Amino acid sequence: MNKLEKQQMVEFLVTLDNRRYIDILAEMEKPHLRGEFYADGDNFILEVTNINIKNYDYCEYYIDLSSDANITFFCELINTKKAKVQNLAIAIKSFRSDICKNDHFTAYFKDGVDSVIRQYGLFNSIKHDIILPETDEIRRLNVDDCDMAEEFSVLNEQHGLPSWELPNFIDCIKHGSDIHRIYGYFRGNILAGFVTTVRHTPKYYCIAYIYTSPEYRQNGIALNLARYYINEFIDDGAFISYGPAQNEASEKTAIAAGFKLFSDTYGYDIKIK
Repeated sequence: MNKLEKQQMVEFLVTLDNRRYIDILAEMEKPHLRGEFYADGDNFILEVTNINIKNYDYCEYYIDLSSDANITFFCELINTKKAKVQNLAIAIKSFRSDICKNDHFTAYFKDGVDSVIRQYGLFNSIKHDIILPETDEIRRLNVDDCDMAEEFSVLNEQHGLPSWELPNFIDCIKHGSDIHRIYGYFRGNILAGFVTTVRHTPKYYCIAYIYTSPEYRQNGIALNLARYYINEFIDDGAFISYGPAQNEASEKTAIAAGFKLFSDTYGYDIKIK
């Protein structure tokens, strides 16, 4: 594979499919991004390096590889990195969901992967009709809602809601950010669920997290939140993504709302032979 400079990699991705790879292109816009970039035909490797986390050097790899030779090249690239770094943890984001079945790939990764996180994108314009019960409402939360959202976060930690998820977005709202948003689903005056969204670029929006309180599940709340999110941005001509979907229920919501799978992220602590 040929090594490219950063701008060459951007131009290469745009010529392939700038919607399919829009999250990588958003990553490439970051001025501080450091990495190495390789391409061959329509295959590529993007390596984001030296992110130090808890005594590990953490590397993210974005790959779209179809040939055995290029998969072998990728494995050798990791070998080179591992030889230079004592404690290496990696994540691999693949745009071909069948790569984990490739003989070269599975032979290299001794114990498979710890997890597979799936990302979905909206490739067809869809405007949803959302019909809610008279008692229900979906709306964007503002600074006056922050205390209520913080209380919701604390009450739902015991039900699996990460303690940092809502507080991070609440802080952004308090500081007037329009990049980070929370949309709440209300039944009466009670917050029953929420979706957090991030604007990565003016034309790229992503669901960061979607959650429904246990007592309100199986009522289509998550699906209506996803549909509402689509309706908010679809007229802007933006690419809208949903992800990562970390469980089966979340995947079902994504598919029901019209999203299609476009990438898988494998593991965070992959054990190498």
